[in-house]
Amino acid sequence: MKKFIFLFTFLFFPAYFAQAGFVLSEIMYNLPGADEGKEWVEIFNDSKGVLDLSTFSFFEGKTSHKLILVKGDTKIQPQGYALIVDNFTQFESDWPEFEGTIFDSTFSLNNSGETLVLKNRNEVADTYTYNSAFGGAGDGNSLQKINGAWSGSFPTPGKENKISYTPTSPPEDNLQKLNLKNENKNYEKNFSIESLPPEFFFNEISDENNQNSYFFVVIFILVTVFSTVLVYFVRRTKKFPKTGDDFELSE
Repeated sequence: MKKFIFLFTFLFFPAYFAQAGFVLSEIMYNLPGADEGKEWVEIFNDSKGVLDLSTFSFFEGKTSHKLILVKGDTKIQPQGYALIVDNFTQFESDWPEFEGTIFDSTFSLNNSGETLVLKNRNEVADTYTYNSAFGGAGDGNSLQKINGAWSGSFPTPGKENKISYTPTSPPEDNLQKLNLKNENKNYEKNFSIESLPPEFFFNEISDENNQNSYFFVVIFILVTVFSTVLVYFVRRTKKFPKTGDDFELSE
């Protein structure tokens, strides 16, 4: 009965057995500037048991590269990582904080893309064909497998791959100098027009319109008062004939 259950599981869930093991998880194939000796590939133990990487070989296209342990242990813990580097000394210089397992090899990854294969003797453990259009093409990012999909992100050798976000600053052309008043003290400060809320501009326009309205109201009141006073004094200094009075015409 147990043999039947195992056979049934193996036949109907082959993907589980195929995926449990070492997989390619991160590729640093094209660094900014000269990248000779700076390339590396990350291997992830996607299983629940300890696996030995010493029997594996790394293929770049059809070229096989031996793996030489230079740091750490050949046995990788479950959910653990190991790195295959082109130049161990250069990698140590670029990533001095890395404390995991490192295998040294000699390869030169194609910046346009190629097929990488991880084999255990003659069995393919994992393979991936990358392309520069997928990400990590000389922009400082590496190509990473995140939730089953490959994309460019900030390098994380020996750590969990995560999608990175780099906030962008607005261009200098969008910076305007605004004069603001604060408790009767004038000061200047640069703001990004894009970063200011729409309410800011409406409030500024509203305040300016209110000031103009107050000005015209005051002018109107002053003109009205002046006209009234002028008429009053004119009436007091001159006599105007009343309605019905006779007029004398001089020849």
